[in-house]
Amino acid sequence: PAPLPGLPAGTSMPMLAGGRLVGILHLCSAPGRPQVAPGELKVLSILASTAASALERTALVEDLRAAELRYRRLSENAPDVISRYEFAPQCRFAYISPVVEAISGYSPEEYYADPELGIKIVHPEDRALLESVLRGAHPSGSTVTLRWLHRNGSVIWIEQKSILVRGADGGIVAVEGIARDVTERRNMETALRETE
Repeated sequence: PAPLPGLPAGTSMPMLAGGRLVGILHLCSAPGRPQVAPGELKVLSILASTAASALERTALVEDLRAAELRYRRLSENAPDVISRYEFAPQCRFAYISPVVEAISGYSPEEYYADPELGIKIVHPEDRALLESVLRGAHPSGSTVTLRWLHRNGSVIWIEQKSILVRGADGGIVAVEGIARDVTERRNMETALRETE
């Protein structure tokens, strides 16, 4: 008899991945065909297991793509610059959010094309501070305040939080950061001090 209404008679095998049911493989029997032989059951079991693993991997890949899309939407719409700068296998920006253009006057493509741009735009008096952050002289996750030079020549005050990413040998392989434009706040603080 058919295991479910409307499903032709045959043999059903559970498709298990990690002990979790992800589907059912059903082999329909032709009318008058004898029961499935034990050897065929073993083949069906292997086929069901392989198909379950493939379905599980596909679901994991889809979950990963969805998570990446959510992260990208968040980072691309954040008011702060989100970036990842890698030192190996070569020095380069692996990612920098689009808002960097509104803040610095330089597009993400310019940062990708010139790996040194992130240092070049830092005010000369603050470059030693940035270089000390990149060397790991400050605790990972700490915040420093430095000045950037906008493309138009104006000075921008930036609060930059940097997370140091270390490799298996303990060396720094990348810096992930969030940079916030605090120019308006600094200007207000300066005006308040002058008023006092």
